[in-house]
Amino acid sequence: MRPRSVPRALHQGVVVLAGWGALLVSAPPDPGRPVLTAAGLAAAACLLAATGEWPVAGTVAVALVTLTVLLAAVLDASSWRPAQVLAAAVLLLATVAALDRAEAPRGPAAVPVLRAPVGSRWGPAALAVGSAALVSYTAARSVVPSVGLVLVGLGAAVAALVLATGAHRR
Repeated sequence: MRPRSVPRALHQGVVVLAGWGALLVSAPPDPGRPVLTAAGLAAAACLLAATGEWPVAGTVAVALVTLTVLLAAVLDASSWRPAQVLAAAVLLLATVAALDRAEAPRGPAAVPVLRAPVGSRWGPAALAVGSAALVSYTAARSVVPSVGLVLVGLGAAVAALVLATGAHRR
């Protein structure tokens, strides 16, 4: 095995483990058929994204894992659900980061001339985890639903999906 293939294999393993970990963490105690079907498709997509050569497979894997986590969160109302959603969000971010490294073009390594500030490198990930924590905490509370609150929640979910898939394609 060449030295260059070791980091790629490591990132491919992280793609599979983090994706499957997000699915495992978000699984309800008694999963129904929709959650099991989505989880099976997401697990297969994670494996394909890690071993295949198609960048679109990574996008599909991230979308399916996200869908499974959200579907499980909607169908299960246990007291541990907010912590499970937060853990799944962190694992989903790890999946996206590992996919970025695993899908990097092969060839001579690029040497960075300038390194971006820490805030711009870790800021979006910290903001995403903080948002997931806020949404999980709010979802666990009994709040009187209003049209505005529902629209803000849907807007945040759509924005998170757009940002996640946009960051994955870069």
